[in-house]
Amino acid sequence: MTYDPSRDYLEATVLLKQGLYDYCFAMAEPKSGTADATIFEGSYYETVNEYAIFVYYHDSRIRYDRLLGYLPVK
Repeated sequence: MTYDPSRDYLEATVLLKQGLYDYCFAMAEPKSGTADATIFEGSYYETVNEYAIFVYYHDSRIRYDRLLGYLPVK
């Protein structure tokens, strides 16, 4: 990344393969070098996450998948 003083921001050009990319902004502490994403993203450590587990069975004789089980997990 390079700093452009005329625009007052950092910029970079990166060649990426086609696909889906996920990213997160973070700021590094100058002395320790550790990254802190809460400055930009906030802190949601108290958020309750809920997940769902689905188990399917694919039988090659029929044209659809069967749902064998479902389990909600908190």
